[in-house]
Parts: sequence; structure tokens; C-alpha cells
Amino acid sequence: MDENEFERLSLLSEKALYHTVSSTELAEFHQLLNLWNTSTEVNLFNGKYLSESQS
Repeated sequence: MDENEFERLSLLSEKALYHTVSSTELAEFHQLLNLWNTSTEVNLFNGKYLSESQS
């Protein structure tokens, strides 16, 4: 996830919080949230798997 995607996710999350998000923006929010979750999981678990494989 790059900086622009992160900023867009932040904006859309605020709009969702205040119930001003459109259905199109909500779909985009879900897509960006999935991207965020995937990149976070890779970053969290990648180091664990690398250290285990080196043991």
C-alpha cells in the first residue's frame, strides 16, 4: 500500500464514520481495507517465517 492509497483509506474511513460515504466510496473503502490487511499480514508474518526458516 502506497502513501496515496493510505491517505485515501483514511479519508474514506472518516466519511464512513460520519455516514457521509457513498456506496461507490464504500466499495473502494473495502477494497483499500483488504489491501491494508494483506500488506500488514505480510509485514507481520514475513519476519516470523524468515527467522524460523533460518533456524
